[in-house]
Amino acid sequence: MRVLIIILAVMCSTNSMAASDWGIFCSQISSLHAWQGGSDKYGLRITHVKTYPGCGGGYFIPHGGGNKSYVYSTALTAFTTNVEACVQIALVSDSVEEGLCKLNKIYLSK
Repeated sequence: MRVLIIILAVMCSTNSMAASDWGIFCSQISSLHAWQGGSDKYGLRITHVKTYPGCGGGYFIPHGGGNKSYVYSTALTAFTTNVEACVQIALVSDSVEEGLCKLNKIYLSK
């Protein structure tokens, strides 16, 4: 029984640590930049009116992002309707480049 309690405690702490590796931030979008080809290192760049700490340059999806068009569509909808767009970003150093944070998820909040 004691071993089971220890295992459950370790599993719970691991899950809570994993949840803290993500940040979610909502704000209106101030600008959208999209590149079809490789003229820019980022395929899609989104800037919020207010930014998540450490992501002052905004959020990006690389050119190879398979769902780039879906993210762009969602961001464009938020931008044109002035609805808040919420983004989820990874809070790890390899997901931050030049003040831009790699975008993991986007959704609209009303």
